[in-house]
Amino acid sequence: MVKKIENWQLQQRQGLPLDVKIKLTLRRIEEFYKAFDGKIYVSYSGGKDSEVLLHLAKQFNPNIKAVFVDTGTELHTRKHAISKADVVLKPKIPMLKIWSKYGIPFPSKQQANFIYKVKHTNSDYLRSRLLTGIMKDGSKTMFKVSEKWKPLIESDIEVSDRCCHFLKREPINRYNKQTGEKGMIGTMATDGMERKKKYLQQGCINFEKGEATPLGFWTEQDILQYIKRFNLDYCEAYGEIIKVDGILKTTKAKRTGCVGCLLGIHLEKEPNRLQRLYVEDQRLWDIVVNKWVSGKVKQVLEMFNIKYGGDLKNNIVSQNNTQANSTSLSLNKDLTVTQQVATPKSATQTSLNPDNYMFVRLWLTNCGLSQITILPCGNGG
Repeated sequence: MVKKIENWQLQQRQGLPLDVKIKLTLRRIEEFYKAFDGKIYVSYSGGKDSEVLLHLAKQFNPNIKAVFVDTGTELHTRKHAISKADVVLKPKIPMLKIWSKYGIPFPSKQQANFIYKVKHTNSDYLRSRLLTGIMKDGSKTMFKVSEKWKPLIESDIEVSDRCCHFLKREPINRYNKQTGEKGMIGTMATDGMERKKKYLQQGCINFEKGEATPLGFWTEQDILQYIKRFNLDYCEAYGEIIKVDGILKTTKAKRTGCVGCLLGIHLEKEPNRLQRLYVEDQRLWDIVVNKWVSGKVKQVLEMFNIKYGGDLKNNIVSQNNTQANSTSLSLNKDLTVTQQVATPKSATQTSLNPDNYMFVRLWLTNCGLSQITILPCGNGG
């Protein structure tokens, strides 16, 4: 029987000192370990949350494995994750095929799921409930399509939450079935409404389903404090961890994830993930925004007035720049762009960051152009 958690209990746990949280989390890991005879692992992404969970799990038992799903789209954490993973899984379906068939992941998992169902369900009741929030008994629920996102229902832009399922959940489910092992995930209730709801429903462990979130009651500050205290080797995409007005922050990325994913982008402060990508690698940015799924990414962002990089002030780099120059860009505090142009390369080479080579290959494969040769710059392979 899964014991539900009250909201006040969650708040109480979130307010505990870090030392107490560490002890409670180690206890949860031990409970999960014993419940499944030691056949457990950490679902590891290379992000800072799973980094902390892996470190805690290894403290309890160094033999607990790190299992990483290599979606091929996690630009900033992929190398770091592969270097630490004991097991590397692969999804069966490429990301762009999922996007083309089911829709773009936007604006949130919950809303994308609701909108997709409204557009494709054969149930008049389900459609009505998701649009109005009115249940069969006349009561109202908050779980419905937000008024803000209803324009998507009448548009030709498809959105859904299926990307995460096929890229991440399906490979993990397959692995669990093949091995009989159960996974621990580094998600927290503070990550969003869905994860908070799930934590309140089951706490840190759901023994019936064989899943655990031992960090469920931690906060972002706990994660950063833990990394600093134990000097963890974390992904460089986050930059340094510094204290500003008493609050720990990362100097680079706040969150990491799949390139092109739009989940939660409307909640980000500028520069958001696409604005940062524009500065880091403009050619990859152009492919994501203008080429993937026939430019639907750009369309959905403009529909809701979400800035995406090409609108940076004093933009001095043309999106259609055909010169083979190596360009270095930096983003200033006022969102202006500073550019430095290096010695021109051969016209047969691309200035695409070598780390991003696979994303261009992904796009070309999706377009049926996998035989085209791309020469990465620098020493990338």
